[in-house]
Amino acid sequence: MFLYRVEVKVATNPKMGLGLFAKEFISKGSVVWEFVDGLDMKISMDKFNALNDAQKEYFIKYGWIQKGDEDFYYSSGDLSNFMNHSYNPNIDGKEDVSVALRDIHIDEELFINYKDFCFNFDETEVQE
Repeated sequence: MFLYRVEVKVATNPKMGLGLFAKEFISKGSVVWEFVDGLDMKISMDKFNALNDAQKEYFIKYGWIQKGDEDFYYSSGDLSNFMNHSYNPNIDGKEDVSVALRDIHIDEELFINYKDFCFNFDETEVQE
């Protein structure tokens, strides 16, 4: 769950569609997002496989299979689903806690490197 106020609007790269933007200053080293059980979701692959097609499509688009925990699908219960990928991110997403890699200013788009935490990251789908 995000610890700072954010908003979704058109991404800085129009090919990415929507993006997530800071509504307040975030200083380097600050915890920006953390997994909160009960607000964010972690479901087993058995439960994922029992979902209908629309539900599976949601998890495939917005969820992730975390490196080192490949028996589960994760999904955030907040707007972090709209954070776009970058190989030069301003958020570190390697654990259940994400940290600002540098100062992030108001109205700056937030980026994370999906490859750092997402087992099922498909680089062919990235439009940078």
